Amino acid sequence: MMLTGLAYIPISAKSAEEVCHALQVINLRFREINAAKEEQSVSIAIEDLVAGADITDRPVYAPQRIATLFAVGILTQGAPAGIDNANTCVCVLKDGDGNAIVTKTFNTATQPATSGYSDLGTLHATNKTLAANEAVTFSVTQGATADMPAFLLILSAQVSSTT
Repeated sequence: MMLTGLAYIPISAKSAEEVCHALQVINLRFREINAAKEEQSVSIAIEDLVAGADITDRPVYAPQRIATLFAVGILTQGAPAGIDNANTCVCVLKDGDGNAIVTKTFNTATQPATSGYSDLGTLHATNKTLAANEAVTFSVTQGATADMPAFLLILSAQVSSTT
């Protein structure tokens, strides 16, 4: 019987040893395929900030293996208030060298979702790839009346099988 992309156990296997060997090969190949394509999502709780309060370069994530981020967003736990063109809310995720991975400015036209998910946008082509144990930081800068509710910062990455 053929298992597409992996291996097969010959119908003519003459011994339990041959069957065990074939199963070991399948198991190893399955692990290699899965390890190379493992995806992880991490949720980091960010507290309810009062109007005008900021967070500056808070460490939020460090992958144990090489990782490439493919999505970054926030899941608000309430309604944002006071965000407009004069009082923006800027969210920035940076790599270990302080380079922006993604920056999102919320304003009058671009409001964060109320009790919902907001994607933070297109990730920088180079900065989104992180070395093992590279600390990623997150900043939130709010205008005087901008008031973000508590939210989850959600990072989704494809994680390598190697460090």
